[in-house]
Amino acid sequence: MSHRARLLYLRVSGLVLIVACAFSGCAGMRRTRPSRPVAGGIKSLPLQLQAFERMADGKLVVTWQGDPDYDYTLSVAPVLGHSELFYPLRTMVSDSTPVRTVTNAISPLGSCFYRMTQNSAIGAALVLSDVHLNPFASTNVVTQLVARSHTEWREVLAPLTNEAFFAKSEWNESVTSYKLFNSALNNAQAAVPEPDFILYLGDYPVHDFRDHFIAYTGDSSDAGFESFAYKLMGFVGDEVARRFPGKPVFAILGNNDTYDDDYQQTPEGAYFEDVAGLFFTNGLSNAAAYASFAPDFQKGGYYSVGMGTGVQMVALCANFLSVLYTNPSGFAEYDPATNQLQFLEQELAACAGEGKGAWVLVHIVPGVDAYATYHAWDRVGPITNVVEMWKDEYLRQFMDIVTRHSNVVRQVFCGHTHMREFRLLSDPEYSNVVAAVHVAPGIDYSHGNNPAFQVLTYDRGSFAVLGSVTFALSRAKYTGVTGPAVWDQVFSYNPSFDIHSFAWPVMSGVYADLTNSPSRYQTYRTIYETGSGRDSIHATNWPVYSTAIRWMLATQFMEHFTP
Repeated sequence: MSHRARLLYLRVSGLVLIVACAFSGCAGMRRTRPSRPVAGGIKSLPLQLQAFERMADGKLVVTWQGDPDYDYTLSVAPVLGHSELFYPLRTMVSDSTPVRTVTNAISPLGSCFYRMTQNSAIGAALVLSDVHLNPFASTNVVTQLVARSHTEWREVLAPLTNEAFFAKSEWNESVTSYKLFNSALNNAQAAVPEPDFILYLGDYPVHDFRDHFIAYTGDSSDAGFESFAYKLMGFVGDEVARRFPGKPVFAILGNNDTYDDDYQQTPEGAYFEDVAGLFFTNGLSNAAAYASFAPDFQKGGYYSVGMGTGVQMVALCANFLSVLYTNPSGFAEYDPATNQLQFLEQELAACAGEGKGAWVLVHIVPGVDAYATYHAWDRVGPITNVVEMWKDEYLRQFMDIVTRHSNVVRQVFCGHTHMREFRLLSDPEYSNVVAAVHVAPGIDYSHGNNPAFQVLTYDRGSFAVLGSVTFALSRAKYTGVTGPAVWDQVFSYNPSFDIHSFAWPVMSGVYADLTNSPSRYQTYRTIYETGSGRDSIHATNWPVYSTAIRWMLATQFMEHFTP
């Protein structure tokens, strides 16, 4: 970026001080803004950058001078010109001690942009999903983990950071080692040291968790496995909370988060009762009282907790909604899925009455399983076997509830596919789009993606999602590497599709672009698999994937699908 361009942006930014800086550093640059008039006609101190430098160890040192009566926010963005991508690195920074050090983990491949502001209307949230932590490095390690509390697991696992990032398990599986998980959290902490809150969108343990446990321990008892599963969930939560102390963590359960088989869960069972305390201790205690959270969670794994005064986080348990869920024999008091959807209805109605918005969190994506549907298709003629991820009756109820409360629902957040994608939720009767579904990428890379996490920017007043940046660890670059890694700050819908929010009308426009522009389609492919280059979406299956973005119900999909 040219020196002239830097000065131009500084000049047009008004009261906001901006510096554009590649890693060569911009130490010593200065710029002042006009003084602000205050009471009595006395001029306040201007905001002035005195020095800005990136050190050899990656630390960012910012020295500035401003009004001591104000707090400041240091923000960063990957793209100059999309102001909503400037997410806070440090907030409530007092000018009384103007030298601040911020550790940042931005890719050395491109430029990044920083600004100092008086307060900020834009907040940042960290999004993690699908860690699928594999603690089975060796029988010796597992023996120690079985014997210890989850609060002591770090002592056992922390030394295991000399293996390669993408080493296969003994079962020749692509798994999330402690090294990979630790690297993700270190880079997340560097990328956004002070998020307003964290979303954890489900799936804590490695796939086939019980099979792994039995193979390594020889213990096939329910008690042995349940104790170990509890510890793993506690450890993952501990690690997130340790990096972000005092920050609310809104976590949800995935299909692997259970004492039962995958996708199975016992309503009002021991699992909900046990892990309620872990959820509360590792993040929800910063947002709610246990007595207000636990009763709903212990009944079915769902809850509703406020984030400030602007939005309600309404978390659902996806297992009960899945096509793969079977209600356990002997439990006939109620249908847990219907009960949960009634809870959603009540919470959204309460938000409407209080003038609040809602973010709906659910692990499994509502709608069509594009991967399974494509592989069930003979590639000749129309598709007659559409695979939905939720049971159709529950999907229809969910769509109807969101439609009736579309003025409340700001965003629906999901994980599960491990890919960075989006869906459009429509009125089940008239097919009008009423909400956007934001699907977060996974740390686990077994689906062909690069491991990734996200930083969201949102309006702190309305809780509208404004921007999203993905940080990914390149498999091509780090396969076989054993040293530290930088997760590249890469994919963002905002500059890629020239959008300034994730509201459903905007995302409907993105969908129209995808279906009409070959270049947009190629961009979506890259973003979808977080840059892994595994060709998850290609010309042959793209009609299936693109139709699944827009049409959730099987009947809608079949009506609109064109090979």
